[in-house]
Amino acid sequence: MTDSNDTEIKILLDCTSGESQGILNIHNTGSQSAILLIRAESIAI
Repeated sequence: MTDSNDTEIKILLDCTSGESQGILNIHNTGSQSAILLIRAESIAI
């Protein structure tokens, strides 16, 4: 088994808090580690 130091960034748009938590749980299994950062306000594009 090899260790990987890769980093991935996932950007979640228009997800409910339940959907975000489900995605976090999927990515927090085994040797994977995830954090969820929530913006207090949206940005107009």
